[in-house]
Amino acid sequence: SEIRVMDALERVAAAADGRGPVVIALTLAAPVTRRTPLSMLIDRLVASGIGVVVGAGNAGPKAGSVSAPGDSKLAVVVAAASRDGLQFYSSRGTPEAPRVSWTDLVDDLKPGELIVQAAVAAADAVLGTAAPASSKILGTAAAAERTAAKLAELARILSEGMKESGRELP
Repeated sequence: SEIRVMDALERVAAAADGRGPVVIALTLAAPVTRRTPLSMLIDRLVASGIGVVVGAGNAGPKAGSVSAPGDSKLAVVVAAASRDGLQFYSSRGTPEAPRVSWTDLVDDLKPGELIVQAAVAAADAVLGTAAPASSKILGTAAAAERTAAKLAELARILSEGMKESGRELP
């Protein structure tokens, strides 16, 4: 439920406090296009310095098909792309409310290929839960996971560089 997801996000944020840059990948979708409490929590997490990446959803190609929590105003919202452009299934925003802020390639994934969710393993360690052994991500979820990994690596490199110069990331 949305409440359980929000509770888990708050627990991860509390556990990550003071540990340096944190990026969370959230790859789920609610069947609504209105602002939800989860979307508002994501905005608060981002405003507090935690990076949050969400998948745009797989309800495309219709315009305006990005659903919550992709309606977050501050999260990085990721669509799935191939070398030829957006994947047909990837949700899209509208010219008035683009919502999608990033795309990541998924065309090099083979059909049915499993992608290990490092973020799930880390959250499981913090929360004391266990993901099903059959966990896999495809579509915009795979794109969001890849983007989150890239952002986390960038944050790590920036943090190390700032520390070497005697400063810390804000």
